[in-house]
Amino acid sequence: VGFSYIKSNKYAWTLFKLAWVWFVSAIITDFFVENDLISSLKGEFNIVFFVLQFPVVYWLLFDKPERFLYYLIAIGIVSIPNLYLFGPEIDESNYGLMGENIWLYYSFVPVVIALISWLYYKDKISAKTACLMMITFGFYMLFHNSRNLFLTMTIAAVILYQIDKLNSNDLTASVQIFKTKIVKIFLFMFVGMLAVSYIYETLASSGTLGEYAYQKYVRQSQSDNILEGGRSETFMGIDLIKRSPVIGYGSFPIEEGDQFHKNYAYEHNLTYKSYPRIRKLPAHSHIVGAWMENGIGGGIFWAYVLVLLWKIFKSGAMLAEPTLLPALLMTFTARIWEILFSPFGLRVPETFFLMFL
Repeated sequence: VGFSYIKSNKYAWTLFKLAWVWFVSAIITDFFVENDLISSLKGEFNIVFFVLQFPVVYWLLFDKPERFLYYLIAIGIVSIPNLYLFGPEIDESNYGLMGENIWLYYSFVPVVIALISWLYYKDKISAKTACLMMITFGFYMLFHNSRNLFLTMTIAAVILYQIDKLNSNDLTASVQIFKTKIVKIFLFMFVGMLAVSYIYETLASSGTLGEYAYQKYVRQSQSDNILEGGRSETFMGIDLIKRSPVIGYGSFPIEEGDQFHKNYAYEHNLTYKSYPRIRKLPAHSHIVGAWMENGIGGGIFWAYVLVLLWKIFKSGAMLAEPTLLPALLMTFTARIWEILFSPFGLRVPETFFLMFL
């Protein structure tokens, strides 16, 4: 494949170079904290396997962006078999309202994303129908322990609905109209987020979403804010970064005696839950995890990704592939959530998304 294709795009080439900065930062951190060899190799090669995909995936997409959709369809096809072949361990947090395994429902998410994206791409459904399908599925998943999917699907639907109202077949004209509507789009997104929050709090606090969701809501409401209550590990990781902003704690850092979790829970009015096994220092976020574990280089890479997402969004570049808008927007909102509030683990989907943008 070579590097000639990815070099032609300054954003993709910058991502590629900054990913190697992240890698070097991981090596330096692991050396300084005297991390054990196995954890160091796991952490460093996790980055290597990620960055080496960049030139290949860019080469796959640069002349035919529809291959991004083909990849989403491929994920949809394998997602359910993967649950039974490589499914996660199950505990009480993995069961929904009816006692069902929520991972089964999560495995349907790629199927639904692929289906909506394909139907829209083939002009079988309108933008309004696609929006309705997104919100309906997101609301349905709310009953299966997935608030974030309800949020990301709703925001994606709001953006798609606003873009569909541009009413222009000319790309240049559409982009100019889009730029004038960005403030309005963000206003509608904010209203959508408030609506999602209100619906979740109402249903969870009344017990409609089940006992586990109710108990989870109670724990979250005890913290300084509900976001911190729901994603406390992300804020715990930020606290760790403040203590060591340049040199991190090493790849897969193990917490001794669970002392940090105990202290943080006490200081922030959270319920401390002991853990039966050895656990890592917390992060639960792409950017926080990379920065906390691998030092400032990891933070720089993911910070640039966030800047790039904003730059691409406000430019109106998404309108260049109008038939792929549902695929792009559902992935876009989900990836922003994951960068901020989910551990990094899906290397290939991340690469396809970033190179497609």
